[in-house]
Amino acid sequence: MSKIFIAGGAGFIGSHLAKNLLDLGHEVIVYDFNIQYFYPMNKTNIKNMNHRHEVLLKDSTIIRGSVLDANDLRRNLMK
Repeated sequence: MSKIFIAGGAGFIGSHLAKNLLDLGHEVIVYDFNIQYFYPMNKTNIKNMNHRHEVLLKDSTIIRGSVLDANDLRRNLMK
C-alpha cells in the first residue's frame, strides 16, 4: 500500500486517522511537534496518552517536528 505522512498526527483526529490507515495496510508516518498533548498530567490524561501511543500509534513511525520550520520539515520528508 501507500506511505502516508500525517502532519499533526499525534492529536485526537490524527491518531485515529493513523489507526484507520494502518488497519487498511498503509505505512503511516506521524509528524507532530506536541507528542504529548495532555496537560495537566493527571491519571486520566496519562491513561489517554498511553492509549494513544500504545494502541492507536503503535505501528506508525512518529517524528517530532514542526511544519512551521521549513528546514526541519524538508529534512524529515527526505528520510
